[in-house]
Amino acid sequence: KLSKIYYDHGIQENMHLVRTLRILSHEDIRFFDYLPDNKTRKEVRELIVTVILGTDMGRHHEHLEEFTRRIKSTNLKKSPNELSPEYKELLEEDGYNLERFQDRKHILQSLVHASDIGVPCLSYENCIIWCKLVKQEFHYQALKEERYNVEVSPNFKHTDMAGFYRGHISFSTTFVLPLWKQISLLFGEAKEFYANAMNNTERMEEELKKVLEE
Repeated sequence: KLSKIYYDHGIQENMHLVRTLRILSHEDIRFFDYLPDNKTRKEVRELIVTVILGTDMGRHHEHLEEFTRRIKSTNLKKSPNELSPEYKELLEEDGYNLERFQDRKHILQSLVHASDIGVPCLSYENCIIWCKLVKQEFHYQALKEERYNVEVSPNFKHTDMAGFYRGHISFSTTFVLPLWKQISLLFGEAKEFYANAMNNTERMEEELKKVLEE
């Protein structure tokens, strides 16, 4: 039903967005009425829309490409290299400026999306717990798909521990690490989370080798 409503695009994310706005606008909550003016209400609503729709994995690579380019421009602006006035102007426009609302919004979208997929950034013990819960959820999804005679999503059905480790190593290296690497370039404080994700992925690779050797 939701797929038909949202034309197969960002189904969960659109559903989350609609429900969030309904809750905030409910007569018992009236969240937006507490904001000081129309400008603030508009900006807050725009932020909510942007960050929730930004968690759509279908747009991950597109967003990461833009985020990476803009962080590069931001860091080049800080470099002491002699740049032509035209190039400086391009960097100023493309690089992030925290004084600009649209730039802060784009960064926040990246941070929320990175947090949404950020399980590998946790301690290894917590990471494994959440990875198992995610794998369990995917397995139940695969069983439901079989029950309704629809094509089972690739890699959703849990088979063995080798498949478990392969799945999370692939997800981390393809999606999590590239995004958190860029965030750590923009915010030095995020380097510990990127380091955690790197260490956890390497540890899972070691565990995978052990499983395959048994």
